[in-house]
Amino acid sequence: MSRLKVFVSSTCYDLSLIRNELYSFISRLGHEPVLSEYNDILYDPNFHTTDSCLKELKNCDLVICIVGKRFGCEYPISATENIMWPEVKELIDTGKSPANLSISHMETLHAITLKKPIYAFVDKHVLNDHKVYERNKNNKEIIGKINFPSIEDPSTACHIFDFIDFLLHRTINNSLIPFEKPEDIENFIKAQWSSLFQRLLSEKREQRMQQSTVDDISNQLSDLKSLIVSSITQEDLKETAKGVLKYKNLILILTFLITKSSQSSTIDLVTYTKSLSDLLHEIDIKSITYSERNSNIFRPRLVFIKADDSFFESRIQIPKIKEQWENFKELEEGKKRAIVDATLESNSLPILPLIRYHREKFMEYKDKLLIHSEGDTDEN
Repeated sequence: MSRLKVFVSSTCYDLSLIRNELYSFISRLGHEPVLSEYNDILYDPNFHTTDSCLKELKNCDLVICIVGKRFGCEYPISATENIMWPEVKELIDTGKSPANLSISHMETLHAITLKKPIYAFVDKHVLNDHKVYERNKNNKEIIGKINFPSIEDPSTACHIFDFIDFLLHRTINNSLIPFEKPEDIENFIKAQWSSLFQRLLSEKREQRMQQSTVDDISNQLSDLKSLIVSSITQEDLKETAKGVLKYKNLILILTFLITKSSQSSTIDLVTYTKSLSDLLHEIDIKSITYSERNSNIFRPRLVFIKADDSFFESRIQIPKIKEQWENFKELEEGKKRAIVDATLESNSLPILPLIRYHREKFMEYKDKLLIHSEGDTDEN
């Protein structure tokens, strides 16, 4: 069973007591703390030790950042040019982060680029001195003469305060909590994580209720369709109605894809006798897959990948699409014509909102989805 992995980022020497307390605290909660002094990090011999800490962040779920009175060791960027993180470098180059970064500062920046939740804490006395720094930092004559009692090395004060500025002025996840003792951090974390767990349970309940509503509506629609078909007395019209109900989604999707291709004037679904794979290849679709979003509400969506790797994502569901096409193809031409005409004439809702075209390449997009591939079109 997986456990929550919590990365603790801070200077070690001055905050060793707090780090030890947090290690025990996180372990008691049943989570997995990740601290460098407890041998929780794999030190890859191919990289600088500081970069091993950064690489470990990818495996963690959230980060606790603690700012104290020490700046710590400056991050050795020159030693890690081969794996300088592009997103972090952009933050530095664009002035969106402090220019002088310690190892713990770089850990926090990398956590930001990984979109990890960050709980940031700052020593109460350091935060008080930061307020003094903010009021005077633009006055060059005064700022150099101010002694900040909370900072161990006066030459690093501006670097620590600039990092605090950076954390406070982020557009999201910018809370900065003052503390005096380890219990302050522990009490805040317990309250926050308890609230997050409560929200998770509440959202799960809401999702189940919404799914239940969707299922009820689907069942009611199925009953309504059956009632409509049974009320039709003419046999040929009844067969057409049954065909529309059975093949409507298939016809709508294929018609849409054909109209978006260069072959829109040459392909007729009624007279086309080749396989679904051949049809899709003719309209520049090289494969089909299913995408499942990370939610209990949304059902898997059909994805049609084009030759240039851009793709269409469909909300319309077609179970066993290849089998449906084969069954449709075997119908008499007159029946197929009646079904296609009735489907296209009765479809009053625009199909465009149900099928979305993505210009970006599918491989660049798929990390947003949980992909359940069904291979290429020959296997669907």
